[in-house]
This record gives sequence, structure tokens and C-alpha cells, in this order.
Amino acid sequence: MAMSVLFVQVQAGGLQPAQKIIQIPDISRFAGPARQNQFGPNLWEAREIPFETFATLEAQIPKFILPTAIDAPRHNSNVVFSFYRFLELSDLPTLPAEDVRYLELKGSLHVPASPILDEFVRQYFLHVHPCLPVIHEGDFWRSYYNRPGHSRKPHTISLFVFQAMLFASCAFVPFQVINAAGFPDTRTARNILYDRAKLLYNLNAEHNVLYKAQGSVLLTYQSSSVNRHAGSLWLTSAIQNALLLEAHNYHKLNHDDPLRNTKKRLWWSILLRDRILPLGLRRHLQIAPPNFDLSLDCMDERDMQEEMYCSEVYNVETKRHLAKVLNLQCQLAMVLTDVVATVYTANGFTQPPPMTETELEASVADVVGFRENLAHWARDAKAAFAPFHGQKKPHESVILYSELTNMYYHAARVALCHYEALLLEANSDLVLDSYENRLQALRDDLESSALGITKSVKRLLAHGVACHLPISAIAYTALPLVLNALDVKLSGSASQSATRKRRLRYYAEVMQLYRSRYDGTDDVAVYIREILQFAEAQNLSILEKPLEGDDPNVGQETRGWAEVFIRQPRFYLRLSLTLDYALARGRYPQDSDLPILVRELPVKAITHSTYPDKTLSQEMAAHTPKEDPGEQKQNNDQPLSSTDSTSPKVNTDDSAVIDTLTKAEMPSTQATSPPWSPEQFGSTNEAQEKRESSPIQPHDSQQPSSPPHYQDVQDINIDFLDLGCMQSMEDMNFPDEIDTSTDIDWANTMLDEILNAIPA
Repeated sequence: MAMSVLFVQVQAGGLQPAQKIIQIPDISRFAGPARQNQFGPNLWEAREIPFETFATLEAQIPKFILPTAIDAPRHNSNVVFSFYRFLELSDLPTLPAEDVRYLELKGSLHVPASPILDEFVRQYFLHVHPCLPVIHEGDFWRSYYNRPGHSRKPHTISLFVFQAMLFASCAFVPFQVINAAGFPDTRTARNILYDRAKLLYNLNAEHNVLYKAQGSVLLTYQSSSVNRHAGSLWLTSAIQNALLLEAHNYHKLNHDDPLRNTKKRLWWSILLRDRILPLGLRRHLQIAPPNFDLSLDCMDERDMQEEMYCSEVYNVETKRHLAKVLNLQCQLAMVLTDVVATVYTANGFTQPPPMTETELEASVADVVGFRENLAHWARDAKAAFAPFHGQKKPHESVILYSELTNMYYHAARVALCHYEALLLEANSDLVLDSYENRLQALRDDLESSALGITKSVKRLLAHGVACHLPISAIAYTALPLVLNALDVKLSGSASQSATRKRRLRYYAEVMQLYRSRYDGTDDVAVYIREILQFAEAQNLSILEKPLEGDDPNVGQETRGWAEVFIRQPRFYLRLSLTLDYALARGRYPQDSDLPILVRELPVKAITHSTYPDKTLSQEMAAHTPKEDPGEQKQNNDQPLSSTDSTSPKVNTDDSAVIDTLTKAEMPSTQATSPPWSPEQFGSTNEAQEKRESSPIQPHDSQQPSSPPHYQDVQDINIDFLDLGCMQSMEDMNFPDEIDTSTDIDWANTMLDEILNAIPA
């Protein structure tokens, strides 16, 4: 492509050169004129677009864009970005010619043609924008449709931000549109669109720190088998560019300053991602609590007021409800700050230090306080959600994001339970009198939390919106899936097994929905399979430790994961910590990666016999760990030079600590952004963890080891969930069950069955 075409200036009628080069019919009627009058007399009701429009999709897309066969040429599905008046890349002329050619070669200077582009943008504002309002929807539509507003010409949109928007929305775009855009499937489309946006960042095609921060926030949705930490690294980029912009000081601006709303949107989008990502992936916060201003006002309906009347996908009532959900998520983010900072620390999965009785009680008191804060939030959320559920038919998006928020809340409860249980196990000699009672209280809270996530998953399936869950939901449903699979394995009767299989089926369905869109699903499926196989190898149906009041002469059988937690809490913690480590580090842990106390386990010898007298108990040896060469990181210089004294302290992903940005005063003008890409910088080395050898001597001849990491993740069949005790999900027959997409009554009935099945 001639270089002059890439630098074509968008003027009145000045699109002919680019249009001639791409050689496609005139499609300006799809991207140019405003459409505010096309909906008829009842504008707000008409513009409320339903979730599924697959039946009418083909009619909306001209035949010259839809390919007629899988191998049909698709060169007409993309156009040079300068074809659209609303897009700009102001720093493109400053790049070397070879960089521009490379951007062109990799497709970074191209975007889909309309109306394919319309569908991508529509899905963005349906499924990304409600809980990540990093841009102003009204301003966007004015630019997109070339509408002047407030007596000024429409703003242009950075190509980097727009490519990031296309990537973020890609997971929700119908397959027909994905295929029409020239991609074979959604996962391939996500990776290609991600690479396009990343390349613009890497080659410094965008210098504006606001645009770099906005685009980086959207790219936090990336995670793949190639780079499992990409999302966290992009979050670091977003934070540092936002600090250069002083977005964290938005509250110091006058309320009538237009930059106040822009900066507030950006900073709260970053804070939301910095709570949701670490809680799900068991990583530490990047904006630490000492530097997080809890007095900041949350995003609320007032901040979204203007765009409520400008949406092209939601009516005003739905926008108002979604603003309430966003406000609740911001309030939850403030509560999660102390929870995540306490549970998932920067030094990772180390042995809890020995404590005095006073120190232990102080730590437990902190946990109790966090739990009370969560309960207070839950009461407020219940009152706020009540009007939604009282409606005859709330919009699917309101249901989707309400249930997703509930999943975050219950996941925080689970994390606190695990943390407190680990404290008790590490200091059990200090709580001998209350040990059993404390464990039982934790078990009850764990059951309630896990059931809360299951209930949300069932509702999402029942309403047909589970397919719109974001990539972060994979981590939030991983542990409940493991626990439900254990319940199936440990069922004590045929009826109990049938009920638990139905419950497990919900998670299997959700995993299949994830898998069709997100690369990371394969890795999580591998981790879950290895954990369940490890549990199976220990022959969990027979446990030796009796409960208080049990007859010690009678063998005790475990009928559910809740009893595993009570009878062998360290074994339960080993399973949960194994999953935590795998999600946080991106690999299955070795024995030495886990705390010593969960390695000192009475495990069962691997045997095919189910008779108690043929099962041998052994102590698992705890070896002194060695440094894993694969875990070592390279030291890189701190890329950011300065911020003001009020800037939050920033940490990078799991093993990296990008501590502070220096405390020098931030320059008020001509701030420069860090010249690095989130995937280009490394992380500092952690101090080696000091571990003690276990006093228990190993039995080398029968020492069980952690299962190896599964290498081939291309064709993973999640039927491994049955562990030999379930038939394929597709072959299961549930006569009392109604299709989840047509009726919701079955969900309430099955919820009652699950409640009855859980041990008292």
C-alpha cells in the first residue's frame, strides 16, 4: 500500500484515495449519518437492543461482506483506519517508515468495515462498558456518527483505544460477524485484535497518556497460554500512565471541569480491575491500601447522567439500573481492598509465621472485621438489587452484572475462610479449646459462599446470559467446580449423586462457554483435572480422623467436600492452595511451592481397592525446596521516573514488585509516559523464601508427588470431571429438568435439592 494512502488527511470528501485502494463498494451509509430518528415515535423503547439478534444478523450485513464459503476471500472485510473520520493516530507521521510498514503488515492500521464494525461497537457498549466506563458513551457516539455536540465539532478517537475496544468486545460478537470479519473463530479473533492494539503501544504510535491509560485498561482482559500474566502487566501500564495524568487526583478538580469526569472514569476503571483481577487470580494488589484513598467518591448515577440519554444500546431505565450496579461494584472494591491485601500478599504462598496468642487473635479479629464489612455491603446490595428483581422482566444485562457482582462477593468470603483456616492450622496449639468450633463455623461460611456462586451460575444459565461472562469469571468458578466434582465423587447415595451431578453440570456448561471464547480456559481445565486426579489418588472416600463425638472404632466415610474440610482441613487446604498457586503463577505447583503444613499430610496409598483394610496411610514428606529456575525473573529498571507524593504505591504481578513511583512532584505540563510495553518489561527478583524441613521423615519408596503439568492443551476434554463416576454431560438424562434457556423454575427446584443435599 502506498505510504501516501496511510497519511491521507480526512477532509470534506477527502476519502477517495483510501476508498480506491481498498476497492470496496461505498459503505458510507453505514458509518456516516446520524441514526437518531430511525426508530420511530418511541425512541427509547426502540433503541433497547435485545441480547440475541442472530436470526436477523445476515439480513443486516450486505452480501458483499458476508463470505459465501469458508475459503472465500475476505480482503474486503477490513479498511484503512483513515477511511473513518472519527479515528486518528496523530503520532503516526513521527514513526520510522519501516515501523509504519510493519504496522500495516500486521493489520494494526486496519479496522473492520461497516456494518461489521457497528456490531463490534454495539457489543462493546452492551457487555464491556457497563462495568468499565473508561470512555464517555455519549461522546463516543457523537464522534462515531460525526454529530456535533455543545456547539463544537465531534472529537476524534485514538486508534489505539479503538483497537483495544474491538479486542475487548470481540468475545461477545456473534460468530457470524466474527467469520464475516475474516476470522475463523472467536479465540483467533481475540488474539489477532489484541496483537494489533499491542503493536501500536509497542511501537509508540500513541503518545497521549490518557489514551495509553484507557487502552491499557481495556487490554487487561487479555490472558492466554502464551502470556498468562498479560492482564496484570497491562494494569501496571494503565496505573502508571494514569498517575502521569494525575487521574488519582480527580477529586481536586472543580465539578464543572470536563476532565474531572474523564479522570474519575479512568481511575475507577483501574481500581475495579485492580480488585477483580487479584481476587480471582489470587494475586496481590498493585495499588496498595496505605495509598488508596478510602474517602474517594464512588462512580454513581450522577457521573453517568449525561450518557444515559445518549446510549444506542440501552434505554434510560436500564442505564440507570446499570449505574447502580456499577456503584455497588465500586463500593465492593473499597471493601475488597483490605481483604485482598491481607489474603494475597506479595510474598505469595509461604508458611504463615508463628504467632503468639495475642497476635493470632488480632489477625482473626481483622478477618472478622473484613467479614462484617462484606456483610454490610451485602445488605446494601440486597436493598439496591430489590427493585431489579421486582420488575416483571429486568433487562438481561442487569441480571448478568448483578449476579457477576454477587460472585465477586462470595469469592471474597471464600478467600477469607481459607485465610483464617490457614492461620488456625499454623497455630493450632493456641486454639485447642475452640479449634473444632472454629472449623465448623468456617465450614458453614464456606458452604454458604460456594452455594452463593452456584446459585449465581444457575441463574445466569437460566436467563441465557452466561455466554456473556467476562474472562475473569473463569477464575471465580474454578474452585466451586472442584468442590462440586468432589461432592459427586463422595456421594453417599444414588439420589445424592444425581443431585450433585446436575449441579456439576452447570459448571461444565459454563466451562464450555468459556472455552469457545477464551484461551485461558484450557489451562484452568488442566489445573482442575490434575487437582481432582490428585484427590482421587488419595482415596478420599475413607478418612481416618473422626469428628468429636464419633465412635473411634467405627470407620467414618466422608460424604462431601465440607466433611473433608472438617476431618482433614490440611488436605482441603492443599487442594485449594494448589488451585490458588496455579492461577496466580500460571503453572501447577511442586510440593516445595506450597506451605509446609499442607505438605505434612496423612495421604492414602494409590490403590484400586476400595476396601478400608487394604488402604495404607502414609505421611507425605516435606522436602526443603529448591529454587525453580523457571520462576526466576530478570531485573529491569523502573520505567517511571516520578509522581507526586500522594501517588499510590504500585506492585506488579505475582512475583514482581514495582514499588513506588518516586515522591518528587509530578510536572504539571508535558508529562511523558513510560517508553515500554507491559509485555516487554520483566520483574524484580523476590527474596528467596526461607523454609524449614519437616520433622516427619519421608517414606521414599511410596512418596506421592505432585502431578506433572499437562503439556498438550490443544484438545482437552472436560469430561475428566467425572473421574470415572459420571457419564458424559451430553448423555445425562434429567427427566425433571427443563431447558435452561426457556424456563427458570427448574433452577429454584434444584437449588432446594442442593440445600437438602448439603450435610448439616
